[in-house]
Amino acid sequence: MCCNIIYQIIRIYYVLSRNSYNSKICQKIRDSCYFLSETFILIVWIVMTKPYMRLLQTISEVSSKLSRKSYKKLSKLIHFKDIFGFYLMIGHGFLTLSRYCFPSENSTSCVLIFVIEYYTRFQTFQISMLYIDCVCILKACFERIDDKLTSLRELIINDDSHPLGMIYRQQRNLLVLNEIKVLQKEYTTVSDVVQMLNMIFSPQILAIFTEVFTEVTFNLYASIVRWNNGIYINLTEQIHNFVLTSYLLYHITRVMFIVWACETSKNQAIKISTTIYDVSNSTNNDQIRNELRLFSLQVLHRDNTFSAKGFTIDATFLRKMIGTITTYFLILIQFLIATHTCDKKVNITELSN
Repeated sequence: MCCNIIYQIIRIYYVLSRNSYNSKICQKIRDSCYFLSETFILIVWIVMTKPYMRLLQTISEVSSKLSRKSYKKLSKLIHFKDIFGFYLMIGHGFLTLSRYCFPSENSTSCVLIFVIEYYTRFQTFQISMLYIDCVCILKACFERIDDKLTSLRELIINDDSHPLGMIYRQQRNLLVLNEIKVLQKEYTTVSDVVQMLNMIFSPQILAIFTEVFTEVTFNLYASIVRWNNGIYINLTEQIHNFVLTSYLLYHITRVMFIVWACETSKNQAIKISTTIYDVSNSTNNDQIRNELRLFSLQVLHRDNTFSAKGFTIDATFLRKMIGTITTYFLILIQFLIATHTCDKKVNITELSN
């Protein structure tokens, strides 16, 4: 890991020290942001190793109460996204090798650099997948609390007409009160884990979004530049297009998974408040209603949104990110058009002279 960080720092120095006349400014900005983000993610991972272990231990304890059905559902989801992302990376890797390394005269050194950089990319990919796993587990915990409340509501409705009458209802009400108190404690614990997750993962998630923003924006711009300079239909050009498409698909898919997990988990936590009101409307017992009122106040005062350094990760954030990418992409296109216009004016002036 440390050797990898040293290599990334060397790459950053190489990118920044390149002559701007020999390398395009946009490519330099893109490469600098990419290597800075990757290096920052790895450094934070090393520094925050102990907090990460404590977080995973806490999540393991919280999720120990999940049912076998929930574990199977989580297992399918986690395996699907990991396998899909892994094969996407492998496919992009083979395309990159065939495009840049094998035609090169120094193919051995090119393959070595490729392996090191892909090892780094795989590490950052695993960190983002670990974050999604944690969010999905917390979502399952919120879902369990909501299911328990729904079961209590059904118990209250079905037992109101019980033939044993008052004695049975008193025992049932005590059982419901105890269960509500247990669910309150579980909700508090899960909410605390959400805050812990936000605090520990915030720097790396923010770096991942920054990396995706720069990579998508500047790679789209590079595609427009290549198209503007002329399209040549040959095998090399087709491979390059496949490489770029798979690379953008990898970044977009990773962001989509993160936003989807955070959005659905937040909605699941919000749903608990509605279920509490449904349970409260289903009973006439004052003690149960008071306890549910306290539970409702507790839910209202706990913020279970997933964030990264003040940026709330949800569908709204994704829309803003897409809008920002579009804005900066159009700005770069305007600069490109202005550059070609100036070049044409210079050529006309030279011809007239």
